[in-house]
Amino acid sequence: MPPEKIPQMVRLLEKNDIVIGSTFVKGGKDARGVVYASFFSRLINLFCQLVLGKEITDYTSGFIVTKKKAIEGSRFEGAHGSYFIGLLYRAKKKGYKIIEVPYTLLPRQYGQSKITGFWPYFKTGIVYLWTLFKLRFFARIIIDDPQGKSIYLKR
Repeated sequence: MPPEKIPQMVRLLEKNDIVIGSTFVKGGKDARGVVYASFFSRLINLFCQLVLGKEITDYTSGFIVTKKKAIEGSRFEGAHGSYFIGLLYRAKKKGYKIIEVPYTLLPRQYGQSKITGFWPYFKTGIVYLWTLFKLRFFARIIIDDPQGKSIYLKR
């Protein structure tokens, strides 16, 4: 995520609860030049939209600016970005306002990715699919009502 995008994302919190950096909204782009990485990223996000809803285009971005209230009590569990899928799904179900801003994903200049090569991307995709399955069929969303009682929503 280009650092110059962060002030824009913070400003957008005035009218939103969560701001996501996205390569899939208009103006966003994946310029890493790794064909299978772009392919798997797009494919997984299409599955996410199919299973969890089309309101979000980049469930695996990982670039987020959020109000504290939107992530309080959230569980950051799972490998790689699967926690991010769950975080966005639960926030959306709780009614938080989520917006995406475009950015260009560039090749790394420093360090190494945890996922390199075709098979690691494929395996990560399987983990993400399992996350989708669990969220869709087994997740419970806890919403506190005005009287202080917790309401459990299936899916």
